[in-house]
Amino acid sequence: VMLRLAWHAVQPEPPTAHLTWQLVTKDFHALEPALAAAGVVCESAGAGAQVAIACLDGSQHRSPHDCAEKALATVQRWLSDVDDPGARLVVVTKGAVAAGPDEAVTDLPAATARGMLRSAQTENPGRITLVDVDDGNGVAEALLLAAETDEPEIALRVGRILVPRLTAHAAGG
Repeated sequence: VMLRLAWHAVQPEPPTAHLTWQLVTKDFHALEPALAAAGVVCESAGAGAQVAIACLDGSQHRSPHDCAEKALATVQRWLSDVDDPGARLVVVTKGAVAAGPDEAVTDLPAATARGMLRSAQTENPGRITLVDVDDGNGVAEALLLAAETDEPEIALRVGRILVPRLTAHAAGG
């Protein structure tokens, strides 16, 4: 029996905490309107938010290396600025993960940055969550789950929230 990564749908619980939110990069993925519709307001300044959101868009960078470098700088800046050990950084990409067998990665620079950020996650357990979104509904629900879950990665596809799991796979099939 071999193991492979598969993305499985989860049903998020209603949020249990009232958290403070802040967008720490440009909102490349139009997250603020979706969050506002769910009653979440992002603070405009300061380092005291319990949830910080950073958006990555590979088209804004010269190369995958440049995207990863900027992502690392954002994470390092956030880690040095935040005082709350329970604060979380949610890094949002679009098209940087193939969350299904027929899906392709469409943002290679952001995918490169996500790979590097998985190393940052191991150095900062429970502090950084990676979320990949599509153009469908459910962005606010995915971000609310990211703020309160121990899941290191989340993907949003056609309104469904997915998390990665290792599953048994018959060899040769």
